[in-house]
Amino acid sequence: MIIKVSDFWKIASSEIYPTIVHFTQILLNIQVCAREFFHR
Repeated sequence: MIIKVSDFWKIASSEIYPTIVHFTQILLNIQVCAREFFHR
């Protein structure tokens, strides 16, 4: 089974990009929670 690089990137971007977005949102939520916590 031969996978072209372009096909690999299509698969990778469709799989990896949402994960990165999700992870970024989690980090932002942690920052907001930490800010709230330390301001008390």
